[in-house]
Amino acid sequence: MSRIAYLFVFLISFSADASEVVPLLWQDHQRIYRLAGADMVGGARPLVVHIHGFRKRDQAIADRGSLERVGWSALEQHALGQEFLVASPAALWGQWNLAPGLRNTTLPDGRSVDDAGFIFAVVRELIQTRRADPARIYLTGISDGAIMSYGLLCHPDSPFAAAVPVIGTMTERDRDACRAPYPAPLMVIAGTNDRVLPWDGWIFRVGREISVPETLDFWRRIHSCTGQEAEMLEDRDPDDGSRVREINWTGCIAPRTVRLLRVEGGGHAVPRALRDGETRRMGRNSDIDAAEVAVNFLARFKRPTE
Repeated sequence: MSRIAYLFVFLISFSADASEVVPLLWQDHQRIYRLAGADMVGGARPLVVHIHGFRKRDQAIADRGSLERVGWSALEQHALGQEFLVASPAALWGQWNLAPGLRNTTLPDGRSVDDAGFIFAVVRELIQTRRADPARIYLTGISDGAIMSYGLLCHPDSPFAAAVPVIGTMTERDRDACRAPYPAPLMVIAGTNDRVLPWDGWIFRVGREISVPETLDFWRRIHSCTGQEAEMLEDRDPDDGSRVREINWTGCIAPRTVRLLRVEGGGHAVPRALRDGETRRMGRNSDIDAAEVAVNFLARFKRPTE
């Protein structure tokens, strides 16, 4: 390869991987989000909105320069490989306003932080600037971000064509008040031995989180599913102490739109392959790459638009 050709390939790669921190005024406060694939050109692209997990206030403030810890790097890698944009909004002080009474979710003037409105504003901005395709807006979230994802899907203004919540369950409040405007296809990734957001649900100080089975039963009803099928996936890492069972609901409005990757023996950790020189973390499954399967699932769907 000539030096000129090599330089051209390098510049294309750099452009596709570029990210930036984007400010957005919301509720009279400057909010920010990380946009990966910021230098991509060529028209509106599929967009994945990623919702991060809980962060301490000092961590959130220290990371405002790059928002690297707000993004999901593996998701960005796989999404950019399919020419998706990835937007990762940042909670104002590290914690999403998931329920009344949480710390760091009230503005100095006493108003409640409107995180859902902010996230929808990010999507609108990217659509209005012709960077995002309104028919292909997707959602992922990890831990508290997964909890937030369910609330966003149930919001009447939800723009999402499909979603993948990871290691987080749905609140009873969101389930009972759900006004989802569209039966978005859903894939859930969760561990049966999760001690942070338990598989069987938990009653926290600010409300109850329902179990993973209750969550999936709610969504299979939205999709009018009538049956199930399951298979155990390949045990690629026999030493990680867990296996992944894939469960697909059948008889739905559309095929293979409700899926659960049940990590049997998995904890509160995102499944991914073990990296060179890395020691195993308690409860982490290495049979699947959650980011890769998430992007592949999302890419199958397109939401009808008027």
